Amino acid sequence: MLTGPLPELIDHRKLANQAGVLEGSIPIERFLRFKGMLAEATGDVQLDLSFDRGDLKCTLVAGKVSTKVHLVCQSCMTLYVQTMNCDISASVVVDESKQVVYEQETEVIVHAEKLIPIVDLVEDELILALRMIPRHPDECPDGEYSQEPVVEAVILEVSETETYRPFANLAETINKQNKAES
Repeated sequence: MLTGPLPELIDHRKLANQAGVLEGSIPIERFLRFKGMLAEATGDVQLDLSFDRGDLKCTLVAGKVSTKVHLVCQSCMTLYVQTMNCDISASVVVDESKQVVYEQETEVIVHAEKLIPIVDLVEDELILALRMIPRHPDECPDGEYSQEPVVEAVILEVSETETYRPFANLAETINKQNKAES
């Protein structure tokens, strides 16, 4: 079992053969794509991953990932902190020919080498768990914006004056013209 600050690369095959467990943290700075989606790239991502040997010589990875991220609320444009928790279920396969077997059950990561970056195992799940449009969970702190839809009643005034209808007599005119031609 590896605990504490985790290395950048791990031998996923060795961990799978030993039914290994990884527990520890990785700085958000190491998640290049994920940190680009955040307002501030501070803090750590907590990992609790277990490895097992699957069919066709693949590595099965399962576990949980959690972190606190800094986002900008798109309603009030202020910074807020969101807690993220996501489950990981992935299969690491050597080549794409084995990908078809696992496609329906778990996420498939194609990686032919012995060592794999831990970031590659979890970064996609973190990106998918991130809210597409970040907003405060309940209400913005200044109270000006809320998550409830605003419905306003529109009252139409009906005037009693006669409305000009330019095509009202069009049918009569066409009928008179048709009778004159026949």
